[in-house]
Amino acid sequence: MSIFVLGEGMLELAAIEDGSARVAYGGDALNTAVHLARLGAAPQFVTALGDDPYSDWLAGKWRAEGVGLDHCLRIHGGKPGIYAISIGDDGERSFTYWRNDSAARAFFSHPMAESAIAAMMGASLLYLTGITLSIFDVAHRERIFEIMDFVRSRGGEVAFDVNYRPKGWLRADDARSAIRSALERSSIAFSSVEDWALLFETSDAEGIATLVKKAAGGEVIVKDGVRGCFFAAGEDRGWVAPKERCAPVDTTGAGDSFNAAYLAARIAGRSPQEACATGNSLAAKTIMHTGAIGARVAH
Repeated sequence: MSIFVLGEGMLELAAIEDGSARVAYGGDALNTAVHLARLGAAPQFVTALGDDPYSDWLAGKWRAEGVGLDHCLRIHGGKPGIYAISIGDDGERSFTYWRNDSAARAFFSHPMAESAIAAMMGASLLYLTGITLSIFDVAHRERIFEIMDFVRSRGGEVAFDVNYRPKGWLRADDARSAIRSALERSSIAFSSVEDWALLFETSDAEGIATLVKKAAGGEVIVKDGVRGCFFAAGEDRGWVAPKERCAPVDTTGAGDSFNAAYLAARIAGRSPQEACATGNSLAAKTIMHTGAIGARVAH
């Protein structure tokens, strides 16, 4: 199966204390790509990096994880974005970004972009997020929608996570329009209750699933923290609760790891309900460490 993940990978500053920080890497789509690779799915991560030492370091780390970078473009004079994690007493995270001139934003301007796009169009599974959409302008978002349409027209799957970060958009209305367009083109749709409530002021997981299913028409998974998730696939609907509750250390990347485990389980032929249980399990492991991507754990 040819799996393509479109998005941005960044430097991550975490565990900031006494003037020092742990430097790692993350980014919502990248997090999912790394976990897919750890689960044996061998995804290609489509993005752009700079030609600086930090970009080289990131690319080396991602390759070591088993993430394919055949279509990771290099921008002359570019550099990666950076984000820092702040963690509250309850383990919930917030982010500060330095990414306005991130190389990933220049992906579609690169001379080799068309080759990367052609490769994505041949995907068996294409994955992207609302944050992916937010780093591009309107014209390039339209190009992404064309890619999604083409993958679907060939019988491929398109998985999309709403993943809404208000700071990434000039206006909430722009986000609503772009995310609706992406959902209409998706066969597998993910959202958290939190993200959907920020955008559409609806916080009932079952109601959200009904609304998204009308737009997407395929599989819908609504993640709701400690409650687990609610799924709707065909005629099947229901809650899948976590096996156990954990006191989170850092919730960064939990939803991204859930998505990877869900997709890997579906690729392996498991039911949506089983895939949700697998997603809950990996998300529970993810929140027990600091940063988006921790050390390898048993799946």
